[in-house]
Amino acid sequence: MTRTRLAQGIALLALALARPAAAAPDVSFAQAKADVSRDWAKSGGPADVRATGTFQQEEKVIDRIVTLVGYFPVRIVFKTKRPGVTSVVSSTAIYHYLDGRWIFKSTTVGEGHLEGMPNVEPKLISFGLLDELFPRHVGEWNHIIKVHRAMVPDDQKSLWYDFTSVETDVLVSYAYLDHDDLLNVIEKRRMRFYREGEEGPFTRSIVVSKTIDVKEKKALPHDQAERAYTIWEERELKKVQKKEIPKVATPQDGCAWVYAQMMGSASDEDVYWSLFNMISYDENFVKHKKVLNESGEGLLKRLLDVRPKMKAQYPAKFTFVKTSPSHVYFSRDAQANGQCRLWLNDGIPVLGGLDVPLR
Repeated sequence: MTRTRLAQGIALLALALARPAAAAPDVSFAQAKADVSRDWAKSGGPADVRATGTFQQEEKVIDRIVTLVGYFPVRIVFKTKRPGVTSVVSSTAIYHYLDGRWIFKSTTVGEGHLEGMPNVEPKLISFGLLDELFPRHVGEWNHIIKVHRAMVPDDQKSLWYDFTSVETDVLVSYAYLDHDDLLNVIEKRRMRFYREGEEGPFTRSIVVSKTIDVKEKKALPHDQAERAYTIWEERELKKVQKKEIPKVATPQDGCAWVYAQMMGSASDEDVYWSLFNMISYDENFVKHKKVLNESGEGLLKRLLDVRPKMKAQYPAKFTFVKTSPSHVYFSRDAQANGQCRLWLNDGIPVLGGLDVPLR
């Protein structure tokens, strides 16, 4: 066979393999229900199968052959051990059209939920860790000062995923600092709660969606705001560890000291507090306060996150390259340099930022 004929044969074969399958009649819901019920028979079988849409067809390439694939969306209902309560699972019955007929292949299974369950009893919801319901920062210069109270409202609508997990509405009251104003907010959030067994209190939670409905937002009187903020600030300051930052002669020496902290064997916590005590005050702390703002927390997190890779890719010893106003450059290798944004305040180095290019 010549190369030309071989190439023509391959082309004809490819065309045959790529030829679309013929259109086919839809699978009826009665057929889909029978197929799904039979597929789940080994698991005790569903109590009911309900259609959630209509049969759809599409062509897909399977094993290099264009095959007509069919989908029938359904809800599978199972009985549970609790009277009147059923488990409902979203599913799809999948078919392939072969030899002129539809062949049932499988069912997919999505996340389910329970039907017939009452709203969760508020007494079973634990709000012992109120401050963990929110990130502390609502935005730059905005801080949640205190979560006053959380409760399940009377008009809640519970969604049970299973007997160990439920989602419901939660009313939360908290105070937060918006620039220099302290606001008291009451809002409704959607939360999901978890417990270890099928009975007893729920002890873990996640926020499913943020604000559903703001019930109240008002500024507190100035004296109350100052008192609340002072209490919060004192609590935050108790966590601070003071670290002595050595005086240096030049910004280059200051950058070398930062480099030694990042590359040394000290724990991340020790490095955190060393950097905390030397980062720029104006940029990284709440105005007129002694607590980190969002920028400051972000800077320290980025530095600790990059530390392991920096230790792996940079030389152990600080290698000075050059200086420019407020910047000190140090070597990674022949391809890239890192840099400190740093200046001196009466000989004490003040860190504005650290840039460490990584491979």
